[in-house]
Amino acid sequence: MNLFAKKPSAAADAPPVDDGTVESAGFTNGPLLGRRATGVVVIIAILCGPVALGMLIARSQSSAPVAAAAESNELTPLQQATGSFAIGFVGSWLSATKTDSTALETYVTTAPPGLGDIPFEYRNLAVVETTPTDDATTVTVMVGGDVMEQAGEEEPAWVRRYYEVVVDTASGRLTAVGYPAPVVGPQATAGATGLGQNTQLASDSPAVETIQLMLAAYLIGQGSTSSYLTPGVSIPAITPAPFALLNSVSFFAEEQPSATPADGDTTLVQALVTLQTAEGRTVTAMYFVDLTARAGRWEVTSLSTSQSSSTARVDESPAPTPSSTDDTTEGEDQ
Repeated sequence: MNLFAKKPSAAADAPPVDDGTVESAGFTNGPLLGRRATGVVVIIAILCGPVALGMLIARSQSSAPVAAAAESNELTPLQQATGSFAIGFVGSWLSATKTDSTALETYVTTAPPGLGDIPFEYRNLAVVETTPTDDATTVTVMVGGDVMEQAGEEEPAWVRRYYEVVVDTASGRLTAVGYPAPVVGPQATAGATGLGQNTQLASDSPAVETIQLMLAAYLIGQGSTSSYLTPGVSIPAITPAPFALLNSVSFFAEEQPSATPADGDTTLVQALVTLQTAEGRTVTAMYFVDLTARAGRWEVTSLSTSQSSSTARVDESPAPTPSSTDDTTEGEDQ
């Protein structure tokens, strides 16, 4: 099991936070640099039915947080404003408690039953989807957000959750219908899993190993990127390194790359990795990596965030390709 940690001696034992959006391929690069979260979350059980739970008050768009640009261009201006409205509603709903539901009462005339003593800790609320009804009088808005939760004896962790809000626009202003309801988030299709790359690569694939080492150099400053590049290609590392730990999740290609490729063979791999800062903040990132074979091994020819863009720079006068006997780049600065 390969380890990719900027400072292994400072690592803790806990695995990186998994928000449920990706499934680990079973490859880990090392122990995590831990961050002890503070606070314990008390889960509030709220039942939301199809019938509105009381007289509801409209709220203007200007008083709600700015929504992510997820609404369709075909929506009317009022329908587009439902995104901001829904974000504000979900935020006030999550933060409402028995002793403080003032923010929520700007959306509803009475606080919902069953409020708890401790508010939910949340962040990164954003509109995921906006869907008007056929008659365009109501709009269903899905809002995603990170919520701090604790499962059993585990440390509290951020978990991505999704909520739907129904907003009435019939009166020419925005009125909530019922309360936000937790829902399953957007589901990935088979095609989206690998974005056209349908074969998942084994963690011990030589192509995967090259990508892991390259990304470790590029993102966490472990080694030199030049050790893994096709001659004449320049992909400088991000400096200062923004992350301290890289944890591989999955790798997809059109077919399994050969373990002993012939010179000039190429393959495109989609790599999904989780990244963690020294403070314990974790994100997931995806890269497309073009590989070219030389001297019996895979080397990185380009690194991009889509299949049509690249961060690689090719020198005008690339260095001569060394033979397999006199190549010295493998393992530099590791």
